[in-house]
This record gives sequence, C-alpha cells and structure tokens, in this order.
Amino acid sequence: MPGDPSLALFAHVPTASTVDLDHNFTNCATLLKTVSNYTPYVTDAGAVNAYLCTFTGGTVFTLVEGVGLVFKAANANTGASNLNVNGTGTKAIKNINGTDLSSGQIPLNGVVHVVYDGTNYILQSSATGSGASAATPYKNAIMNGVFQVWQRGAVLSSVADNTVTADRWRYRKVGTMVHDISRSTDVPTVAQAGRLFQYSMLIDCTTADAAIVATDYAYIRQVIEGYSWVPFAQRACIISFWVKATKIGIYCVGLSNLGGDRCFVGEYQVNVSDTWEYKSVTIVASPSAGTWDYTNDVGLYVYFPLAAGSSLQTSAGAWQVTASAAFATSNQVNACDSNANNFRLCGVMFEAGLTAHEVEPVQLSDEIARCQRYFETSFVNMVQPQSNSGIGGATMGVQTVGAVTGQGLGLYQRYNVQKRTNAPVVTFYNPSAANSNIRNTSVLADCTTGALVTNNIAWYVSLTTSAGSGVGNAMAVHWTSDAEL
Repeated sequence: MPGDPSLALFAHVPTASTVDLDHNFTNCATLLKTVSNYTPYVTDAGAVNAYLCTFTGGTVFTLVEGVGLVFKAANANTGASNLNVNGTGTKAIKNINGTDLSSGQIPLNGVVHVVYDGTNYILQSSATGSGASAATPYKNAIMNGVFQVWQRGAVLSSVADNTVTADRWRYRKVGTMVHDISRSTDVPTVAQAGRLFQYSMLIDCTTADAAIVATDYAYIRQVIEGYSWVPFAQRACIISFWVKATKIGIYCVGLSNLGGDRCFVGEYQVNVSDTWEYKSVTIVASPSAGTWDYTNDVGLYVYFPLAAGSSLQTSAGAWQVTASAAFATSNQVNACDSNANNFRLCGVMFEAGLTAHEVEPVQLSDEIARCQRYFETSFVNMVQPQSNSGIGGATMGVQTVGAVTGQGLGLYQRYNVQKRTNAPVVTFYNPSAANSNIRNTSVLADCTTGALVTNNIAWYVSLTTSAGSGVGNAMAVHWTSDAEL
C-alpha cells in the first residue's frame, strides 16, 4: 500500500535475497534469521578455551568472511582459544594483530564480539557487561609509551643508577652491568603492528654482569601518579607492548604500590632473538588493602626488569603481600649476562579491562605537556641539559636599573604546565660557561646567582649584576624543573 509505514520495516532487507514476498512473509523471516545480515547474540556452552555456540529457532549461520557474532562466555580463557559456531568448524580466536589470546582476555560471563576474517575469529572486544569506563581522558595509564619525548637527551651513555631516560622512564640498577640507553628508529613494521611507529627505547648492555646475586637488579620503570592510577585501581587491567630482545626466555612485568607491601608479577616469553614480538600481560584487580596513594604521590610502579636477584622475586599471577617490593619471578632471564645483549621496548599500553588494544595515539604537543607536569626544561626536546650550550630557548631578562656593579635584580619564569609538587627541584645552567650562574650576554660576564623561590607554577631567582653591567643589558640562563616520581 503506498505510504504504508509498515513497508519501511523491510526497506533494508538485502536485495540479493528479496524475491517476491509471499503473503505470510516467510521469505522475510528467513532473511531475518540469516546471521550474515546482522550481528546476533548467543550464549556459549563450551569449555575453557574452547567456546561452543549454537543458534536455535531456525537461525541460519553461514561461516563466511566478515560474519560476526556476540556471545556470552561461560568460562574465562586461560590462553589460546577457539570457537565453533553451529557446527561450522573449530576456528582459532585471535587478537587484531594475529596473536593468540592471553589468559583472562575473555572474562567469565564476558560479552565477547568476534568477526571471522576467512581463517580465524578476530576478537573485537570483551567486557563484563558493566559498561564501566575509566574516568580519564586517556585510556592508557602509561605516558610516553611510544618514546617520542626525551627532554633529557635522546642518547645517554653509561647510564647511572636512578637516571630518568625517556620522559617518565627511570633506569635503576644494582650490579656491575652498564647500559647505554637511547631513542631508536628500530621499530615494528606497519605490517606487524598495523600502525606506524617512529621510535623505540634501546637499552644496550655495554658491560655484562653474568653473576646476579640476591640483591642485584636492572630495570626500566614508569611511575603512574596516584591521581592517574585511580581510574584503573581495583579493576582488572592489561598491559601490552612490543619487545625486541637479544636474550630469549622468560621476562617479567612487575607492579607495586607506594608502600611496597603489595606487588604483582606477570610473565611473558621472548621466543626469537632480536625479533619484534607483541606481548600482553593480564593483571587481576588490585586490592584495597595495602599502602596505596591516590593523590600526587606514587600510585603504581610499573617495572620492566632485565635481571632480578632472588630477594626481588615472587610468584606470578596474583597480588602478593610483601615486606618490600618484588618485581620478577625466579624464571626471569639475566638479560645483562653479555655485552652483546640489547633490549628494545615500543608501544606500551596499560588499560582497564582484559582486552589489549593498539596503543592510544596522543598528539606530540599533548604528550610533551603531560610529561612537563613531572619535568620541564628550557632546552628543546632531545637536547641534553648542560652548561655552555648557547642561549637558544633560555630564560631572558633585561637589566632596567643601575649602571653599577652589584645591583640586585632577578629573573622570573612561569611554567608551561603546573608541576606535580609545590617544591620541584630547579637546576640552572649557564648558557655561555661551564657553571650554573646567570649570564650577562651583553658584557659576556657572569652574574652571581642568589636566592631561589619556587612553587608548582613558577620560579624566581635573585641575582647580583656583573662588573660593567648597565641598563639594557640582557641576562640569560637555562634551567630544568624536576618533579618526577
């Protein structure tokens, strides 16, 4: 009937199957029962890692490329998994990048969306059905996970213990091992990762430590601030990343809280030497008990150990109560046992839920601003702060009074980003000499640096003018402000 609104109900029925509709609409009913025309929902009746879905009521399921379905899992997975739908054959369930599922990616009673690519079912998402999401503008708790920001310099040689390398990434060690750390352009290919990466972190062992004693260790770590940790705390999470290591074997990812009295370790395997491999580690919900901070102190330590002595080891897969933080298991390889060993890390993503996703894209300007909450400098990105490096980017001031020696003046600098703490550590660098004095660039002489006042938004430093100074003279100094955890 022309104008009959009921006809619109059938306007989107695929034309390839629309023969003349008979009076009882059986053709239309058949189309609506054909799974390839929409994404259906079904309940799993299989076993752990072997999911079995059967549609009833005459629903037709044809296994063709592009067909999808959503099912409710009767069991959580513990590793590589497969799915059989309506007896069409057992097919592997894979991640988007083609890797097998890790333990916990499909939770108990999780609602799982998969799409068949012609060979395997590809996991699109899996959730507990709560609809909860992290109350943060960023899905990734890790900052600078693609290693774009290196405010302290992009090539660091013979790195000392407790040195921040790439922004937010701190190197720690006890032992005779020595490493160079740098920004590397050796990255997973687009064919491997499904996206373009520009940089990785390279940790190059230059002096080996073949005998790791109980208290020895070497690791790279990031600290998630308490405020940033809140949306992920007490929730199941997953950390995923690309790794390329010379030493094959079992490695660990370690987590611990502020007090070091709760820790978690997950393991992953490097299978092929010096080859990019994609890894993920599932993390059970963190406990409420223990010494946690949810403000501007340490929310969570995230460790990538290269070696760990026995006093720093614990069991994998569950949060442990410890007197001091442990971040590895006894299976952790010693990746410091040869000066031929390299370890590269790229595309680090820490997110809520049990499904690993591609690392979240963040604009470089935004990533720099995030990192500047913890460290800001007058030097440009990738230039190591040091004295006698020129005035480019330095804080400048102009002398406005007194053509005399010993005139009391000062320099003021407001930060680009409010700092994590009210007491960041400010360090000065003379742009034209090997000291920390403020430079009078007009008469090429040093001023005497006086008292420093600093808070989370700015610093002010007093100075005493140099001999021969006068009105209109330019003053310059480079600086860093460190509020890193």
